[in-house]
Amino acid sequence: MTSPFTGGEVIKKSTIQTLTYRSQTFQIHAHYYECVDTSETFTTEDLDALNLLQLHNQYRERNHILFPEQIKALRERYGVSQRTMSTLLGFGINQYRSYEEGEIPSLSNAKLMNLIRDARNFRELVLDRKDELKERELADLLRRVDEQLIMQNDPVHPVLSTIWNSLNVPNQYTGYRIPNFDKFAQMVLFFFDQMPHLYTVRLNKLLFFADFGHYKRTGFSISGARYCAIPKGPVPDEYRILNDLLVQQGYLEQIYAERGDEVFEAFQPHQSRQVERNIFSHSELEVLNLTVKTFKYVKTAEIIERSHEELGWIDNVESKSSISYQQYGFVLKSL
Repeated sequence: MTSPFTGGEVIKKSTIQTLTYRSQTFQIHAHYYECVDTSETFTTEDLDALNLLQLHNQYRERNHILFPEQIKALRERYGVSQRTMSTLLGFGINQYRSYEEGEIPSLSNAKLMNLIRDARNFRELVLDRKDELKERELADLLRRVDEQLIMQNDPVHPVLSTIWNSLNVPNQYTGYRIPNFDKFAQMVLFFFDQMPHLYTVRLNKLLFFADFGHYKRTGFSISGARYCAIPKGPVPDEYRILNDLLVQQGYLEQIYAERGDEVFEAFQPHQSRQVERNIFSHSELEVLNLTVKTFKYVKTAEIIERSHEELGWIDNVESKSSISYQQYGFVLKSL
C-alpha cells in the first residue's frame, strides 16, 4: 500500500470510534491508513468493509440475530429449499434469500428465525402452514422435523452440545463464528503436522494466536473457540476437557512422554487421522501457516512470555475471564 497523496509510505492505524446503527450505538476499531509524508488519512474498500462488519456483528450479537451461515444451516437442517422456508416464515423469497446472503433481518423477522431453531416450534409453524404445502411435501417435512426432535433431545455428546453448541448465536467471544469442533480439531492436527513434538502448553498458544490472528485480519475467528486467560497464558475454555474430547472423537491419542526424570501425559495425532486442509479457507490457511512460521523455532517459554504481552491476557488473567475477540483481536501484537 502506498500513499495516494505522495506515492510514499503509509502506516496502518486504528482508533476506537463510536457509531450508530439502527438507533443503537457501538464501539469499533476504526481502521485507516496514514500517509507518512503528509499525515493525511484515508481508507480503502477493504478497510471500510472490515469497519462496517464490526458494526453489523455487534448489532447481531446484541439483538440475538442469526448470522447468514446460521440461517442457511437452519434451513438445511430441516432439508427445505429457500422458497419453502420463505413460505413457512411468511417472507418473500427475495427477502429470505437476502438474509442468507448477509442482509440483516428486522428484529421481528430475526425473532421468528430464532424461535424455529427449536424443532418443536418449527413443527408448529409447519402445521400452521400445512395448507400451503403439498401432501407429500408436508409428510416428508414432518418426518425430518421428528428426526430433529430426537437429536435435539438426545445430543451426541454433552460437551459437544454445550461448549460447541452450533445453535448459539456467534458473539464477541467466539469471534462471530459458529463454534465448529471439527475445524478446531483440524487446527490441532495442522499444528501437529507442522510441529510433531508438540505439547499442550505450546499448542494452546498456537491455537490462540491463529484464531485471534485471523480475527485481526478478517473480523472472524477460524474455529469459533472461546479463550480464557490463565497464569500460563491464553488457553481454549475447558482445554483439558477438549483434549479428552479430541481423544474420544479419534483425533488424538494419549501418550506418556519423558523429560529428564519426569513422566507426563501428552498427545499425538491418531494414526488414522490426517489433517484435512480443504476444510480451511484461503485466509485461514494463510494465518495458520504464518503462525507456524512465526513460532516454529521459538521456545515454549518465549511463546508464553509473548502471550503475556497481549492486552487480552493482561486485562483478564486476574479474573481468568474469557477474552473478547472484538476488544482484543485488533490489537494483537505477535501475529
